[in-house]
Amino acid sequence: MNGDHMRFDARWPTLQSVASNVRRRVEEEALSKGEDDWAQWWERAERLPRLAPLKAARDAFYASRPSKRASSGEDCPVDFHIAALRHAGFSEVGTAWQILDNYVIFGRRD
Repeated sequence: MNGDHMRFDARWPTLQSVASNVRRRVEEEALSKGEDDWAQWWERAERLPRLAPLKAARDAFYASRPSKRASSGEDCPVDFHIAALRHAGFSEVGTAWQILDNYVIFGRRD
């Protein structure tokens, strides 16, 4: 199972726009209610003794990856993830759950 944001690409401009607008509204509403943004959430996690080593491992893992701003800015769409799992030998692959461009992808290997 892989749950992630798998943004709509240029093939789906209307869905891309709707998903982006919904995501922005949800994030703005959460922030206005005092919820953490992404960076604040990770800062809070880092202060918890049980999560601090996991946060450090995450930071080390992602240290060599370019930031979103430095990369093309386009996330991999869901069909890329599904094709990659099939290429890796998973015989049964598909979407188990989806809301707009947030997915949980299922893969099973025999």
